[in-house]
Amino acid sequence: MHRFLCSYTGSENDFYKLIFSIIHKYQLSFSYQIDNITSELKQKYKKTCFAHFNKENFDPLKKHYNQAAKKNIAELYVLLIYGFNRMLRFTQRGNFNIPVGNVDFNANTYNALPAYFRLNAEKRTIWHNQDFREFIATLDFREGDFVYLDPPYLITFSEYNKLWNGQAEEDLLQVLDELNEMNVPFAVSNVTNYKIVPEKVFLLF
Repeated sequence: MHRFLCSYTGSENDFYKLIFSIIHKYQLSFSYQIDNITSELKQKYKKTCFAHFNKENFDPLKKHYNQAAKKNIAELYVLLIYGFNRMLRFTQRGNFNIPVGNVDFNANTYNALPAYFRLNAEKRTIWHNQDFREFIATLDFREGDFVYLDPPYLITFSEYNKLWNGQAEEDLLQVLDELNEMNVPFAVSNVTNYKIVPEKVFLLF
């Protein structure tokens, strides 16, 4: 997804044209440009009007994406924007399986994109898709480098936590020890307390 987005750095108008064409093709709500939800629907479903308006056309878009032999990342991006909690989740067969959400392509969505493209142009971002242990081992750290890690939170219950376990957490701590020994500064996001889960967690200091 990030590689797809970054490929439009410098040609952002082409990106907007592509995304807007999918939105119009499937007749989804588009509050960034127009308020096309009826007052009756807003009155009947005050807190969920977007979901009720978009469901009928969100599902065909999802079906089209899932059935395509070659996945269309632009369609996946639109599914992400209009999906529940703007999440990405897939079945074992690789099918996108998030239901419609109570969101759409709004002004906040649009306003976040120029900063994204600008930052990518400034930083010349390079994306990798590897196990963190393998990826960090390939890096040749230099003065001024900084490492930020945001692993799945071991004691929380999220879809992606299924791929994270105590051994992965131990391996992460080992990596942090190695970074510390090399005097490479780092920061880690984590959770120390979550609902009724016992406080048996790794504390990172």
